[in-house]
Amino acid sequence: MSRKGHGKRRSSAVWAVTAAAVALVAVLIGASVWSARSGRAPAGEAVRDADLGAVGNAIGPADAPVTVVEYMDYA
Repeated sequence: MSRKGHGKRRSSAVWAVTAAAVALVAVLIGASVWSARSGRAPAGEAVRDADLGAVGNAIGPADAPVTVVEYMDYA
């Protein structure tokens, strides 16, 4: 087989892989747009801490087995 034929085969393989990648990206973008418009994920609505059961600046039951305390030193 000549080098020209081998180059054409490689070129068509590159085009096929590129076309498959573009198709996959298009499907993923379409699925993202479809799920955003379906109403399952309302866009622009904020969830407040109180909606999650927060009291003050704490979320979760008062008798939780773990307490997280954060300290910062700006010096």
